[in-house]
Amino acid sequence: MLVSLLMMVFGASASQELSVSPEQPTSQDNITILVTGSWPAGGGPSITYWGRNGQNVRIEAIGVLPGIPQPILPYQLEVDIGRLPPGNYQADYYIEIYAAPSPGPMPGIPVSPETPNASISFEVIAASESIPALSFTAKVFLGLLLLLAPLVVPAFKRYLGLSPP
Repeated sequence: MLVSLLMMVFGASASQELSVSPEQPTSQDNITILVTGSWPAGGGPSITYWGRNGQNVRIEAIGVLPGIPQPILPYQLEVDIGRLPPGNYQADYYIEIYAAPSPGPMPGIPVSPETPNASISFEVIAASESIPALSFTAKVFLGLLLLLAPLVVPAFKRYLGLSPP
């Protein structure tokens, strides 16, 4: 509640959103969590920590709200979490907000949320096994077999006695 109030007073949007890229990740994909939102010009939150504990991904950021009103601009952060084993996951995003009481280099008091500013649940599905490609030698042999098939098949049928001589 205090975080939302501070963000509205200093002009930042209280809505932050998370999305997963690719949208339907598999265990073979490098997964990225995208954080989007709005923040006063001249900055935006910066990722200070991210980690995974089992099926939970935690992303922490820090942001300083300016002491004077600024235009609101969109921002986007990317967190590359790499490959994950199949399963259901929950990602939570926390912003520690510093409110600058006046213009200057010294930030105000940190406000740490007890609940995430944004969350997303997503599923990583098992990647299907791919069929290995044929080697160059196998492709050449297959091509020769297909090329010679019209000549070889009738002779093979005669050999087996399946067609009249």
